[in-house]
Amino acid sequence: MPKKSQPHDHFFKAFIQERSLAISFLNIHLPPELVKLIDFSTLTLINSELLPSAIRKLQSDAVFRCTIKQGEDYLYLIIEHQSTAKRLMPLRIHEYTTALMRYHLKQGHTKLPLIWPLVLYHGLETPYPYSRQIWDLFKNPTHAQKMLSQGHQLVDVSVMTDQEIASHGVVALLEWPLRDAFNQGEHFLDKAKSQLRLLLDSNQLEQCPDFKFGLLRYIIGTYKGEKSPEMVINELIQTVPEEKEAMLTAGQQLEQRGMQQGLQQGLQQGLQQGEHKKSLEIAQRLLEKGMSADDIIQITGLAKKELKQLH
Repeated sequence: MPKKSQPHDHFFKAFIQERSLAISFLNIHLPPELVKLIDFSTLTLINSELLPSAIRKLQSDAVFRCTIKQGEDYLYLIIEHQSTAKRLMPLRIHEYTTALMRYHLKQGHTKLPLIWPLVLYHGLETPYPYSRQIWDLFKNPTHAQKMLSQGHQLVDVSVMTDQEIASHGVVALLEWPLRDAFNQGEHFLDKAKSQLRLLLDSNQLEQCPDFKFGLLRYIIGTYKGEKSPEMVINELIQTVPEEKEAMLTAGQQLEQRGMQQGLQQGLQQGLQQGEHKKSLEIAQRLLEKGMSADDIIQITGLAKKELKQLH
């Protein structure tokens, strides 16, 4: 919900929307090293209607865009004016920053912009009582700061060796099928058979019967070679005959899933064909009443070629 507009909101807007006054404000309050970088001749106040809703929802926000003197980087300046102290302000700023980055990319840019948030505070609680750091909102700020200041963790299965995956114990049940999934021909099937034998010999699947079916379905369904599903199942049974029943069950489940998908597709096609037939009947009646071809095409959505066939 937007906050209720107050006289100081209008006063702030009146000031910040004057470009020369905004530049004076920024020259005074931005860090000197940032002021030196900004090309103020490019400073533009962005129309609030064009901004993401996460930023637009607060009436007093002002967002400027400009370029950096050296290079082609863009810089966004968020100026948020507050008459009350907000403990969660760092989270709000984080949301603003992410929204602006997405907004910038939607404008056709391929690189993220620089963003500098500034909060103008004039509340009764003085000095401003809350932290400006988002990690101070966490129960354990030290851990939060460490986690927030580094990139996301990457588990790149595509570069893992067989030996590395094998050393991961039960997690190998997930890693090797995903790694080899794009080698969907005979290589994938051969790999699946050898790994499946090893996994079953280690009894790693016995404690996870539901996942075992999922793994078998994945192997059978992912294979894209020249062999039929029946042939694939037979080869897998020869490799691990003790899992014959599980293999056949997995194959049946895949077959039933395929039939259900086929029925759904058939039903959808039937509905589309029914709608098309109805459009043809309507077009025929309109032709008989003397309506123009262009109007009939607009009403029914038929192609001109289809309409000619009705004459």
